[in-house]
Amino acid sequence: MALTFVVFATQSSHFGSDLNHRLGFKKLFREASDQRFDQAIDMIKYVIKRGGNVKQALNVRVTAAPLRPQALSSLGLALADAKDMYAEQAQLHSAALCLSPSAAGCSVDADLAHQSQDAIESEVERVNELASKANQLAAMFTSTEYSLAEHLFDQHLL
Repeated sequence: MALTFVVFATQSSHFGSDLNHRLGFKKLFREASDQRFDQAIDMIKYVIKRGGNVKQALNVRVTAAPLRPQALSSLGLALADAKDMYAEQAQLHSAALCLSPSAAGCSVDADLAHQSQDAIESEVERVNELASKANQLAAMFTSTEYSLAEHLFDQHLL
């Protein structure tokens, strides 16, 4: 997912607004945004250190539609992002160890394998954490009145 740190920062701002005032969700998504931004910077530094270059390959389109995320769907988006990042890191790890079917004649890149394995470990922890939070919030939605459950869960996040 491209520029997920921007999406998470936008969600953080939404949940922290005076209209919503969900400071726990604001904190959760601000931390997610900062973490994704730091990961992007670290990856750029790693690629440049190894002699590569980073090109701007993203076409970012700004939509005029207002963002009104709900708590549970936002947690689902963060969980999907973590799973996608895990899959990308696992694919990178396999390519570094020449485990992919099209790896005939490639050489093993132990440094890249180590780097991607560290990223995989952090993504596994993130997936478990977000899945746990999403399950807790979903379990709290026992009636048609979701605002009390969201409020209590938001206080739990602080």
